[in-house]
This record gives sequence, structure tokens and C-alpha cells, in this order.
Amino acid sequence: MKRENDRLQNELLEVQMKAMSNNLIFYNIPEVNDENCRHTIDIFCEEKLKIENPSNIVVTDAYRLGKKGNKIRPILVKFSSFENRDNVKKRAKYLKGLEFGISEQLPLEIQKRRKEKLPIMKQLRDQDVKAYFVKDKIFVGGKEYTP
Repeated sequence: MKRENDRLQNELLEVQMKAMSNNLIFYNIPEVNDENCRHTIDIFCEEKLKIENPSNIVVTDAYRLGKKGNKIRPILVKFSSFENRDNVKKRAKYLKGLEFGISEQLPLEIQKRRKEKLPIMKQLRDQDVKAYFVKDKIFVGGKEYTP
């Protein structure tokens, strides 16, 4: 019974990952009243990510996450294809040293697992090891890292 439950949970995570695979979350983009998030993202992509003609990137939806309050809400952007999403994500290097950020949208369970492994990731990077996450696993040199 437990094995079947684990299998179903993993299947659910895979379905969630697939549903979110074309999405990115943009952080710390100033919020204005009655904004058009698609237009806001176009301007951000052009000015900060140095993307020429950002309107050529097909976005199916863009909106702020969470309730309006005194903090800047992130913008969830749904791209028409993984290729479009990836082209934008690769430009995140232009944000180094700025207050803005871009991340993949991930299921809460994957976020939790990554958070648990973050100290290991930081330790590897402090040792100048190029480590990165794939889903909830740490990879070094193209191979899964196991401490």
C-alpha cells in the first residue's frame, strides 16, 4: 500500500512539473495600479534582459501572485513553449548584482526538497564546484551528487 501511495505521489509530482514546465516567476519588478503584466514583462525583458523585440516571445498568461499588500508580488509568466521560456531564463545572467530575480515555477514538494538540500549546494559552490539542481536532485559534472 505504501509503495503504491509513493508511486502515485511521484506521478502527481511529474504531472505538476509538466504543467509548470513552461512557466517562470519574476521577482521584485515594481508594481503599479491597473498594470498589464504582459506589457510589464515585455519592458523588463527588453530593458533588463536585453531581449530585442520581446513581443515576439509568445506568452499565454502573466499575472501577479498573492494578495495585494505592502510587498512587491512576483509575476507568474506562462510561455507558449519550453523553448520560449528557456530563451528568457538564459538571459537571467544579466540580472547578476541587481535586485531582480527569475526562477522556474516548481511544485511545493520539490521546493521543500530543494530547500533541505540547499546547505549542501552552498557548500559545493563555496568550494568552487559547479553544482545545479535538476528537479530536487543536485548534479555535479552531469552526474547526480550523493553526499
